[in-house]
Amino acid sequence: MEAEYLNESKQALGIVAPPLPGGMLNARQQLFCEKFIELGFNGYQAALQAGYSQKNAGVSANALLNNPKVSDYIKQRKQQLLEEVGVNQFRVLKELANIAFADIRNYYTEEGALKRPSELSAEAAAALICVDVFEMFDTEGNKVGETKRTRFHDKMRALEMLGRYLGMFEKDNKQKPADVNIFEVTLNLK
Repeated sequence: MEAEYLNESKQALGIVAPPLPGGMLNARQQLFCEKFIELGFNGYQAALQAGYSQKNAGVSANALLNNPKVSDYIKQRKQQLLEEVGVNQFRVLKELANIAFADIRNYYTEEGALKRPSELSAEAAAALICVDVFEMFDTEGNKVGETKRTRFHDKMRALEMLGRYLGMFEKDNKQKPADVNIFEVTLNLK
């Protein structure tokens, strides 16, 4: 009965996940893994939804997450899901580069008017959060002007993240060697 419930739950969720090379998970463990990912890595809720008792859901989740087969399955499944939606290291770095190297000149025409979204390149659009349009009206309700404000993703943060990825700040992160002679300190204490 329980295995039937778990299989039905997996089918209803559309779980078609690969078996692990190192061994198979049972249906409840696999359902826990799928729920764990689906629920934003909440082990307690995943255990409850996988059919573990409310009283022991936290303990069960901890035990499952410490099981090498379960953690390997979660890692593989996350990788599979990332690939399915097209998220990979290259794409993330490309998006960061689009933000980091955005040039304000790419958003305006030669006359100084803001370009329409359809006129922006994909790279330029990636750096843009939004365009706020403020319309101005006279006392009779006639539009007399408008102001457009562009807002961009944080360029400095993107540059910092790229710099860290490239290891540019590694030497700054290393501890400076101490210029203290332990024997001098010991002698001065006496």
